Amino acid sequence: DQFKLLKKIVPNARRIGVIYDPGKSGFTIARVIKAAGEQNLEILEVPVASSPEVPGALTKLEGSIDVLFAIVDDTVYQPATIGHILLRCLKKGIPVFGFSHTLTKAGALFSTYIDYDSIGEVGAERVRMLLDGTPCEQIPFKFTTRWKYSVNQTVAKRLGIQLPAGIVSG
Repeated sequence: DQFKLLKKIVPNARRIGVIYDPGKSGFTIARVIKAAGEQNLEILEVPVASSPEVPGALTKLEGSIDVLFAIVDDTVYQPATIGHILLRCLKKGIPVFGFSHTLTKAGALFSTYIDYDSIGEVGAERVRMLLDGTPCEQIPFKFTTRWKYSVNQTVAKRLGIQLPAGIVSG
């Protein structure tokens, strides 16, 4: 679980900030709030309708959050905003929990992301069922349950975060 990993890496985190565009990723927020709540974490959310609103949303969260949780949302996380968000969070001492290895390399403390090999395996399994004659409507939908994560050790040092033994990347 993503929030279990967050608690291992930032054990004192309690309040998690999320900036999102309700029109693009509003459906995700309920799941995020539920998953965070299961780990006794509180989500502080700031909706935005356009990328120029992102700096103001970040200002609203500063001082109130222990971690910024970056969800896949191209209104919020796009080339014009990612650098600003990561640099500002680093300067303010706010770890960023990202959604890709690239985001970790760019300055997020850590990210979790889907194991793309497992997506291929699920797809191959579905193709095999079709080739074996299973009607398409009888093939159940299936999410992959395997995730990977990456950690930026330089950012951890800069934020004064002591990474637990064994947490490097996986």
